Amino acid sequence: MKIRSEYHKILFSANGRVMEINSRDYNRLYEALGGADNGIRREIRTLKTDIDEQMVRKIKNAAEESMTLLPNPRDSLRFPLHMNFELTSKCPLRCPQCYCSLENGKELDFERAREVLRDGAENGLWEVNLSGGETMLYPRLYNLIEECSKLGVSSNIAISGYGVDKTVLNRLIEAGTNAIFISLNGSTEEINSHTRDGYSYALNALALLCKADFPKTTVNFVAHNTNCDDFPNMVSLCEEYGVSRLVVMAAKPTSKYELNTVPSAEQTARLAENIQKARSRVKVSIGVENCYSPLRAYLGKSFLRGNNNSGIWRGCSAGRYMMSLDVDGNFTPCRHLLFVERFKTIGEYWHHSEVLNKIRNIEDSPGQPCGGCELGRYCLSCLAVNYKIEGKLEKRNKHCPVAEFTRAAG
Repeated sequence: MKIRSEYHKILFSANGRVMEINSRDYNRLYEALGGADNGIRREIRTLKTDIDEQMVRKIKNAAEESMTLLPNPRDSLRFPLHMNFELTSKCPLRCPQCYCSLENGKELDFERAREVLRDGAENGLWEVNLSGGETMLYPRLYNLIEECSKLGVSSNIAISGYGVDKTVLNRLIEAGTNAIFISLNGSTEEINSHTRDGYSYALNALALLCKADFPKTTVNFVAHNTNCDDFPNMVSLCEEYGVSRLVVMAAKPTSKYELNTVPSAEQTARLAENIQKARSRVKVSIGVENCYSPLRAYLGKSFLRGNNNSGIWRGCSAGRYMMSLDVDGNFTPCRHLLFVERFKTIGEYWHHSEVLNKIRNIEDSPGQPCGGCELGRYCLSCLAVNYKIEGKLEKRNKHCPVAEFTRAAG
């Protein structure tokens, strides 16, 4: 299923309004907005149409209205753009780095999932990430993807590659899957096995996706001290399999709340250099997830423009434009911050959660090394790291290698 990338549909999260726009007019709109990354680029979907100058002005006005931040609590959109649905805690693999509790083998109630999805669609939710456990083990996966398609909500799935064959892939595409994320932490089985299981499953899935010419294949690469220097080889592997995007992700605490594989300062500096080189020479889009905010802030430095890693998009997205639905049907700030709260609707949770309120105000009193870091104002590191390791929900990441080598450079 081909996607026409020359056309866009902009979805405004605050009021659910949709404006259709082609690439020519989109670029004109972007210039009219001063070229600032105010979230418009992050609210793009594909659709064929055309617009005129009057429509550009209408979109600009709608954008300015929609992207207004909540006055209190602060640093948030009026309604989340993104949600993660934890579909199952079942998984046949046993990855050394896994942050999930796989002992109970639960599944998200389909009716609860559909209820939350419809609530989101009616209020401006743009995208859901469907995850596990092993996402492919969820018995009503195709039904849920089809429901997303009917409601106009983009669905992405994160998989290991387990259970994927040509028939399964075709069903995923026909159901309306927007993007497929394959988890792979190394270009060889030996490197991958330090932190992940299922190397052969991942390569098989990538080969099938390449043969199907699927346009939105993404590889999730979690950076550890065992694979950081393998990044250039990962880029080559992605080129070989026709991957559209390679996302570098931050290592997070395991299900036992351990974090022993964070890259060193020297490894992180080399990784940053290799990312910059790859971005300038390869067709594969190289991204760094928002959770890896220290690395994003380091890469975002510019002598002329200042740091472009700014605004609510600069780091941890929990409670700012994203939230999660856990396998028991409860809301949490994100997949890794396991503060469970039961609200009937997304809006009630988004505006009345005490945990989200604390998260939105967490930068008032940053701990070290964040408080003294030169990149502190451009960074909001993964809050789950300090919470799970230190037992405190605050802006502080003692495991941050970027703080170490920025101090050394200074």
